Amino acid sequence: MGVGALVWNLTASQFDQLSQELTQGLDRSRDFVTSTLPVTDAQLDRLVDQARQGLSGSSPDPVAGARTVTEVLGSALLALVLLFFLLKDGRSMWHWVLSRMTGPNRPLVAEAGRAGWRTLGAYSRGTMLIAAIDAIGIGLALVVLRVPLALPLALITFLGGFVPIIGATVAGAVAVLVALAANGPTTALLTLAAVIAVQQIEGNLLEPLVMKRQVRLHPAVILVAVTAGTLIAGIAGAFVSVPITAVLWRIIDTVQRHHSAPTPTGVADALSTS
Repeated sequence: MGVGALVWNLTASQFDQLSQELTQGLDRSRDFVTSTLPVTDAQLDRLVDQARQGLSGSSPDPVAGARTVTEVLGSALLALVLLFFLLKDGRSMWHWVLSRMTGPNRPLVAEAGRAGWRTLGAYSRGTMLIAAIDAIGIGLALVVLRVPLALPLALITFLGGFVPIIGATVAGAVAVLVALAANGPTTALLTLAAVIAVQQIEGNLLEPLVMKRQVRLHPAVILVAVTAGTLIAGIAGAFVSVPITAVLWRIIDTVQRHHSAPTPTGVADALSTS
């Protein structure tokens, strides 16, 4: 928490400048599109307005924007509170649940619960490590290329790492736009190459090593989970949808393997003679 507060204090004052750089990057991208492709400014404005209306469903509303910010902050606070109680009392909570279970299914429930908890822990540690490596790699590339606002861009990359596939794509696009606004198209292309290289190393080398097979999900499953979580619970749903899916899949897999396991010979003979 102390490290997070320090990073936030160092980067909070730079977000206004980051917004300005993003606006300039979008303007330069707009100029490039209109000068290269057979698209006029009016046509591009119409396409942008249609896309914005399709995403928001209405015109920009300051009240809706404030409500979204409040929801994000409330979700983050709720997640921190729940994480605190899970770390503090998670074991006793699970023992309480098991104490209410009776019958032959209690060992299976205990085994499935332990498997789900191990999966959640492995996923959380692996995602945090991969997000940190992505942020460090892209941040160093931005520093080498002399792109301003490298620290807040690295922070955005770190946070984006908790939303698989989509988060990394959005964070990379923000970095490229800032590089375009600050240093021109050559630096933007080099930044794009660095982002792609870091993400390829992460996806093909780090993720299989860190996550292991027990918490890996197919990209199609991840996309469906993130989309469903976003539609159901907004930004908070995008963050928690994949770990919930991984835990549920691990629990279902444990139950299926238990039911498909062959019955010991002694137990089968006892059942046949009873």
